Amino acid sequence: MSPSLMHTETCTDRAKTILSLILFFLSSSFLSFTVLVSYGHVIYILWFYHVWMIMSSAGP
Repeated sequence: MSPSLMHTETCTDRAKTILSLILFFLSSSFLSFTVLVSYGHVIYILWFYHVWMIMSSAGP
């Protein structure tokens, strides 16, 4: 086995590791994005309601 072939294999392994890391990051971010889209509007409505209650109680 020549040294150049060994070097190519390490590069391929490194590329595979980087690809798997990128795929893991993409899937986790996609999952969190889906959760945000699913529950984001509920949190937004609750926050808006909370702020509205504070504003109305602070007003005259």
